[in-house]
Amino acid sequence: VWLGKLSFKDTHKLKATLLIYNKSDNCEVELDSSKAKWLYEILQTMTPQSTSVMSYADFKKAYEVEFEDFLLFWFEKPMEKLREIGLLMF
Repeated sequence: VWLGKLSFKDTHKLKATLLIYNKSDNCEVELDSSKAKWLYEILQTMTPQSTSVMSYADFKKAYEVEFEDFLLFWFEKPMEKLREIGLLMF
């Protein structure tokens, strides 16, 4: 479940930034452009208002359809920041 608000900003052909807003903090997370776009789209479907909850296994599976090495992605600093700010996985 994603608890924050966010927007997407292409900063370069290879990099993009997710701008994250919540009640207590605002921050920017920079990722490879393709991963940032993918993550932005996935997070839009993971709000508390969503009709279904995406589990960690579902999130991992969705990532692996597009990219390789989920664990490397999951433990990168940008994802760590997202988990601190409002990404809840079950």
